[in-house]
Amino acid sequence: MTDLNDFNNLILEHYRWKGKMEEYLENDGNALTDYDLLKDYHACALGQWIDANSESAISGEEVFQQLVEHHKQFHMLADQIYLLVQQGNKAEIEKEKYYEISDKLFEAMEQIQVLQNNGTT
Repeated sequence: MTDLNDFNNLILEHYRWKGKMEEYLENDGNALTDYDLLKDYHACALGQWIDANSESAISGEEVFQQLVEHHKQFHMLADQIYLLVQQGNKAEIEKEKYYEISDKLFEAMEQIQVLQNNGTT
């Protein structure tokens, strides 16, 4: 298990990613530079944290499974957005779905944070 400060940094990093995606949408594809991290949910720091904790006590928590699923969906939708913008098909982007999954991801991260604060995991 990572310490709480490290997990807080993972949350902040994903907030930065969310901001990059929003800027990418607004600026027609000029804000995103690290596509490899975007398309592979294992490559980012949160993905690495999830992989490293997949056998730990927290992996048995329902919120951990939710985190895994929302994280995969976040990256899948971000990848779709990236490709649609590159193809000039911004009108096909499901922004509401992206924001919904993004919110669910952050809710799960915050619940994990609470578990860590309470020493439950």
